[in-house]
Amino acid sequence: MNRRLFAALFVILFTIPVLTAPAARAAQMLDVMFLVDGSGSLTNSEFITLKNGTLSIANTLATGIPGAGEVPDPGNPGSFLPADLLAADLNVGLVQFSTTAQLDLGLTGDLAAVDTALTNMAQLGGQTNHAAALELAATELATNGRIGAQRAIILLTDGVPNETNGPSDPVTDAIIQSLLAQSNHGILIYGVAIGGQSVLDAVSNYASNPTDDFTAQVGDVGGLGAVNEPIAQALLESGLAQSAAVSAPAPLAILGLGIAGLACLRRRRSIAA
Repeated sequence: MNRRLFAALFVILFTIPVLTAPAARAAQMLDVMFLVDGSGSLTNSEFITLKNGTLSIANTLATGIPGAGEVPDPGNPGSFLPADLLAADLNVGLVQFSTTAQLDLGLTGDLAAVDTALTNMAQLGGQTNHAAALELAATELATNGRIGAQRAIILLTDGVPNETNGPSDPVTDAIIQSLLAQSNHGILIYGVAIGGQSVLDAVSNYASNPTDDFTAQVGDVGGLGAVNEPIAQALLESGLAQSAAVSAPAPLAILGLGIAGLACLRRRRSIAA
């Protein structure tokens, strides 16, 4: 058999499976810093519940939610199909904040270490400094975050900022730090308000857009279990959409067909000559 024709057939045989194979979705790399409110407005038991809620959110991101996502239906434009929110390839870090902020755990993929750090986390007490917490978390993500990972901050708080280390008032400084985190480092910010409208307004100042997708409100720390799925959807669906869009390496397939056609055309020309 003519070597060019053989090469063309070889390319076609390996191109057809690429064109017809379903998309393979890899786990999304996700680096998340949790900002845990340790201010004095929380009782000791409430702080323990808050820490447990933090771990629960991390575990949900690490395990995913079957059938909780959706992807575009390629056969029906404008419609969607249910899809799994895959478990994230997850690294987690912890910042506790009150009058100031401290790094309780740098980014790690070891959720057992996250559990231990939360268990051993002693409540700081004091005021509420969102600016310091946002700045410290952004620094950790920028310094120790993985290349190619989506960076995110999840802020859990029961109060409005009333303390700052910056030059402006506590609210303005916190907004500035949130904008710097998003614009300079591509960090998604999800705000969880524990309490009333004033707390929700505060975290909405920092949240990524669309704000409704990146904020949640619970009446008290006992309701934190309700935010697991919304947070997973906000942070994992971006990876789901990206993977669904890459259904197959179409440029490679087109290249293969082009090579095959060129080989056949050249063979015909050589026969005609």
